[in-house]
Amino acid sequence: MPKDQTTEGRPPMEMQVADLDDIEDLHCFSKAHGVTIANIFQLAWALVLSKYTCSEVCFGHITSTRSVDVVGTNPIVDAPVNTMVTRITLSEATPIEKALQMVQSDSLDAFSHQIPLSDILATLDLGGGVCSTHHYPTAILIPDGRRTLAVKSFVKNPEKTLGNMQIITQEDLLQFHEWNNQVPKQDTDKCTQEVVSSQTLARPDAMADCAWDGNLSYEELEDSADRLAYHLVTSLGVDVGCNKVALCLNRSRWVIISQLAVLKAGGVVVSVDPKHPLQRLEAILKDISANLILTTHEYSSRFRDIVAHVVEVKVSSKKFARPPGRLQIPHQDVKSTAFLIYTSGSTGTPKGVVLTHVSLMANFLSHGKAFGMSPVTRSIQFASYTFIVSISDIWATLVHGGCVCVILEDEIMNDLEGTIRSYRGTLSQVTPTVASLLDLSKLPSLRTLVLGGEAVKPSMIEEFVKEAAVNVLNGYGLSEFVVGILTTDEGAVLAAVIEAGVSQTPALDTAARTQLLPMQEDQRQAFRALRKALGDVLPSHIIPHLYLPVARLPLSQSGKLFRKAIWEDLQQSPLLSSYLLVDLAKTPPSTDAERYLRDMWASTLNLPPSEVGANDEFFALGGDSLSAMPMVAKARRSSNTLLNSLTFADIFRHRVLSKLAAVVAVERTTSGKVTAATEEYRPFFALGDISIQGIQQAIAPMPAFPEVIVNVVPTTDLQAGCGLASLHKSRHSLGHISLSGTGPCAIDRWRESCLKLVQAHEILRTAYVFHQGQLLQVVLESFCPVIPHYEVASKQEIEQFTRDLMMRDMYNPPRLGRPFMEFAIITSSTCSHHQILFRLSHGEYDAIGFSYLINTLRSIHEGQPVPEYHTFASYVGSLLQGKTESLGYWRTILDGYSMPMSSNFLAFHTRLSGTVRYSGGA
Repeated sequence: MPKDQTTEGRPPMEMQVADLDDIEDLHCFSKAHGVTIANIFQLAWALVLSKYTCSEVCFGHITSTRSVDVVGTNPIVDAPVNTMVTRITLSEATPIEKALQMVQSDSLDAFSHQIPLSDILATLDLGGGVCSTHHYPTAILIPDGRRTLAVKSFVKNPEKTLGNMQIITQEDLLQFHEWNNQVPKQDTDKCTQEVVSSQTLARPDAMADCAWDGNLSYEELEDSADRLAYHLVTSLGVDVGCNKVALCLNRSRWVIISQLAVLKAGGVVVSVDPKHPLQRLEAILKDISANLILTTHEYSSRFRDIVAHVVEVKVSSKKFARPPGRLQIPHQDVKSTAFLIYTSGSTGTPKGVVLTHVSLMANFLSHGKAFGMSPVTRSIQFASYTFIVSISDIWATLVHGGCVCVILEDEIMNDLEGTIRSYRGTLSQVTPTVASLLDLSKLPSLRTLVLGGEAVKPSMIEEFVKEAAVNVLNGYGLSEFVVGILTTDEGAVLAAVIEAGVSQTPALDTAARTQLLPMQEDQRQAFRALRKALGDVLPSHIIPHLYLPVARLPLSQSGKLFRKAIWEDLQQSPLLSSYLLVDLAKTPPSTDAERYLRDMWASTLNLPPSEVGANDEFFALGGDSLSAMPMVAKARRSSNTLLNSLTFADIFRHRVLSKLAAVVAVERTTSGKVTAATEEYRPFFALGDISIQGIQQAIAPMPAFPEVIVNVVPTTDLQAGCGLASLHKSRHSLGHISLSGTGPCAIDRWRESCLKLVQAHEILRTAYVFHQGQLLQVVLESFCPVIPHYEVASKQEIEQFTRDLMMRDMYNPPRLGRPFMEFAIITSSTCSHHQILFRLSHGEYDAIGFSYLINTLRSIHEGQPVPEYHTFASYVGSLLQGKTESLGYWRTILDGYSMPMSSNFLAFHTRLSGTVRYSGGA
């Protein structure tokens, strides 16, 4: 055989001689147990290999057939040797004697199946020469001492099991001590909130929370949390270790305030996501026996019948009384629970992972060193509050005296790169998919990028390492190990890092084994019955909608299921459409927006454009949130202006292609429904056969329920045009009005006046929703937007800050499903100037209408009676009710009349073959 070129430069193979102190003991052991010495060495070698690989080992060995009774072998004058293969699965519970008998039995069976190498080559028909090139190591170098230690252990302890065999040498122990002589520091004397309070005492004016709805210094954060904690302790009975407090909050500064307040009161923080189905929320609240939840006004009504005490926190912190003196934090054991993080519930019921203060502090200190955390750290808070990474985002940063940057979900999904830049973020923990959307060269402030949650592609690392200024780390780990592990060598799990078990399930802890569920008795149940069975256990949002029968599941390099490969292979199969739960009769796109979206979907999902119809759903075709994010980024960079306003939320709200096209299209198609004019106007009159439940589903992302919707009517053409223009990135038709004043500014009074103004005029609490092909205006019973207060130094800075605030969409971009109305209060710390800033769409006011709004605001602020005005929704409804009579009138007037056209019009439309005639039957 030709020389293997890959062996050049490697040391030659060596003959290793086992040095056994007493060979006689080995022979006695062999005879006593009826096995050969070769069998003993095979098992010993397998045991040693298992410590370097896994419990299933496979290796080659040279053997002689003279040691077994094979007819016709012994008389041969030759070397009857062959290379054999041993494959064995080792179980720690297997006794040594039984394991040796298994090795012997397998070896004897293998002798009757020996195949010469020449026969193998002839069968493969490889030709005259063979050259083997290996691209992976085919041998493991193991120190000499371990080779004989396993054999000695067998001889001296034949009654033990494989798991009790000692094959660690003294040299090994010394090496372990050398590797682990520096264990990560564990601050077991203080709880999380106590360390943050220490930062407040040391640096009270330093920025702790930089959020879209306002900034907080450490002293302001501590004061707000103390007020809320004092209320929790004195009014609601929260005490050390006996209360699990649920939090249901959107991204805002109030999340950090509320979490810190619960920790200060001695409670346990349990975050739930307001976007999750009510079924999951109820399951979690039931599991923790919740009698208290901190939420906002927009979510409070959904918990009134579930939780005894619902506290609305997203208001001024002055609502809660200041504790007398500095809040006395109850003494807590560092081993007490700080957080409960609930799993996804893929096995049927979400389980709460218990995180203690000592485990969190051990991680914060060690990860802070790896992340380079310090008082100058500005951490971009990316992860959802129901994910364990969010704890590191917030509390590891605060423990090290840094600043947490709380950003909006729209900023995350639509312009994360620009958001990191505007917040001057130095640290961000994201998934590799999200990181692939970032250009590190355009992020001058970023110093550390932590990747986790998914496998990182080598190509991504190669691209990122070009930016020497950014330290890129690959983090991995489970909730049970708190936040994650950052290492390229040995992974050590410390006792202080491991979580304390699972909530309400003491028997289910980190050591719990995976159990296989028994197979269903009826193996031939239909898919529909299977989906129903799944619906009895799983929430609807994780029930499969696509069934793909495959012969073999591909695995990734890490040994995990390679889902992407499954999809890539099956996309080329003509049978794929047979298993997709979508309409096979494709409706071709009919508008430019639909065609643009069709091409974009097909490109993103690697589908032929012909397989994407106007009535298809993005997620039913195989899309998910990971594919939607880069698609949105691509659309916003597109030269096609129809796609520039596409947002991540739009794809989830309008999953059907035609409905999504209606959102992004500038032109509005009108509906020709005619309503009888004889009925008296009443709310919801214009809905026709559209149910209020259908409208509720259309505004599902919005925290509203059927009982708080007071009216629904179609929009006028002006409203539709202004509404869509306000959503466009140019924000055309979105108005900002500022009221300037001098003298003392009563901030709380202005907030109250603005909220009363919204309540006084329906148009200010009206949201726009696309439903069944038409744009509707949904009037809510109440709408309480957050009214932030910003303080700057001078009058000039007030004007500049106001301009910046308008350019940044007041940190709350307009979107469908939510009223456009926003307020902000800007004051100066050095002068008496101040401004009240309004934002609303031009579709909601004109010059006269705005004067009515100002008159109402003046009356409210001065305590005068508020004038009454007709509602715009009732006006639109009355127009619709008179539509039949109006249509008949214009038919009579215009019947038989030809549309006049100028010569200029005809010059640009040379293909026009006739006149445009109004038909009475049209």
